[in-house]
Amino acid sequence: VTNVSDIASFSIATNAKAFRVLMSQLYTDKVTAAIRELWTNAYDAHVEAGCASTPFDVQLPTLLNPVFVVRDYGISMTDDQVRNLYTTFFSSSKETTNDQVGMLGLGSKAPLAYSDHFNIRVFMDGECRVYMVGLDEHEVPFLASVGAMPSDEPRGVEISFAVQLDDIERFTQTATTIAGWFQPAPVINGVQPESPKPLASGALWEFYDKSAGSTITIRQGCVVYEIPYAITNNLRQRPIAPFRLVAPIGAIKVAASREQIEVDAANTTWITEAVKQANAEFLAAMLTAVEVIP
Repeated sequence: VTNVSDIASFSIATNAKAFRVLMSQLYTDKVTAAIRELWTNAYDAHVEAGCASTPFDVQLPTLLNPVFVVRDYGISMTDDQVRNLYTTFFSSSKETTNDQVGMLGLGSKAPLAYSDHFNIRVFMDGECRVYMVGLDEHEVPFLASVGAMPSDEPRGVEISFAVQLDDIERFTQTATTIAGWFQPAPVINGVQPESPKPLASGALWEFYDKSAGSTITIRQGCVVYEIPYAITNNLRQRPIAPFRLVAPIGAIKVAASREQIEVDAANTTWITEAVKQANAEFLAAMLTAVEVIP
């Protein structure tokens, strides 16, 4: 008989090394991460406010104004909520719902993966509160309250940060790609791009023309992932690309970076069964289409 005693719990040191891993080193593509995470938060804010059909606003950087801005019209935040959200990692108000995409409590800090500081403007109850999030001399993140002023702007939150001139074109290209994931697409520089429409769709799948790419992907909420080869290679029935599975939020486990899905038994099983159902529905739809041709 083995008696286990003197148990010691693990902890995490709150130092620059830990924060570097959770911010800069978490994402392999820092530009995409900053855009995707801020847009996802804006989408979630609109869902929570009951205005999911209302697009949020985006300002892309230009040579004259190299600043990236995301403005949502959600429920906004109190001062306490701002301080809790931006100073606590792995704490999220979305953990108990599958209506919103976020849940890890990391995405709101994603701008720090690209820039050493970003600005927050919170509009609520006739007031605009301004904050700054940055890194101190020890590279530990901090939040500072800059001030408040009267405002008649609609409630919501605006996040902004400066963009390096060499990255302006990349921000534009990446934003154009990611915009197609959202329904509705955000208003970008005053113009709302049209999201691509599938040629055919079912409960768990969408089929696009070749302009959508040549890979098999999966969309969960407003984020699209490539399905890893380790999963697709073992499928007995492989869909024809460009084919996209549609997973309910919470059905697929994703990496903390939200750059890819996990390769595990649960994800493999869900994707395998979804592909079987999608192939059967797609074949039935094609046969029906052929039958109606005169």
